[in-house]
Amino acid sequence: ADEGAFEVIAESGAARGSRKVPVGARGENPVAADLTGLQVTFDEPVLGADQIGSYRVLAAGPDGDFSTASCAAALGDDIERPLASVSSDLDPTTPTITLLLDGRLPTDLIRLIVCETIEDLGTLPLDGDGDGVGGDPFVQTFRVDPYNLFSNGDFDRCPVTLNPWTVVATPPDVVSASESEDATASTLSGSARILSASAASSAIAQCVEIEQPAPRLDLNLAARLDAPGTATASLDIGCDFFDLSACGGPSSASDTASATLSGPTGSWSHQLFFLEPLPTAASALCSVVVTPDQPSDPVFDAYLDRLSLVRSLVFVDGFETGGTGAWSQAVGVRDHP
Repeated sequence: ADEGAFEVIAESGAARGSRKVPVGARGENPVAADLTGLQVTFDEPVLGADQIGSYRVLAAGPDGDFSTASCAAALGDDIERPLASVSSDLDPTTPTITLLLDGRLPTDLIRLIVCETIEDLGTLPLDGDGDGVGGDPFVQTFRVDPYNLFSNGDFDRCPVTLNPWTVVATPPDVVSASESEDATASTLSGSARILSASAASSAIAQCVEIEQPAPRLDLNLAARLDAPGTATASLDIGCDFFDLSACGGPSSASDTASATLSGPTGSWSHQLFFLEPLPTAASALCSVVVTPDQPSDPVFDAYLDRLSLVRSLVFVDGFETGGTGAWSQAVGVRDHP
């Protein structure tokens, strides 16, 4: 039996829809809705697919990676997400199994494992990796990022790509996707790399849709500068807002913010910016620009990762900066049971 594809069922408020992710895609377009279930579709009738023990759903632990690749107990710091129920349709050709979750999946990398104990009617076990030899699980990794207006803000390895980010640089290849550098040190994710060999600015940009009336927005990112000596670079954030969708027509307003990037090499900094669109804004073209501060010695590598554009939180800092500096007091709290 070959597992053909799986489908995610998303539920957000009163709206309910679904999005199909083909085999081999590993979350390059994060699921942009609260996720309450998964659908698994097989390419032929199977046995054992209606058993809750035939599936595992896990979230990545603090290390940002998965140690679990089978239906055995969760390994490492992987966090198992329990299933509430399993149901199936009666289609004899392409049976579909619906996995309802016990709660919503967190904003994180998620792994679905379909167990090799599932067999076809001829008792051939699941061929999860598609190599023609049965007896291995099907493993699919994807990211759930329900509140982020940006797509592919974490540059996950599926493989790592900049799409749908637009590169604004001369030459364009000074901006590339890096599989080796990630702000969380995850082997399943990467970053955007900017190689500066001149005094010119380089940028990535993306157009996003905004709900109306447009709320205040928080733009968060992680950035790193690998540069010789005391070299620094300017990090400029800007969003042009449009009253039409798809960033159409003339810009109705804009908002910008800036920060300075510095070493030491290999050190990531977390940046948080507040943006104020007009209430009529329906879309925004947002860019992240990196410019050398010392034109006489401009050679450096800059990395951008974990880009998110979300509705502003009630608090000024919900720990996106990676510290407690914006809070007036930080005290110990009891552990949750």
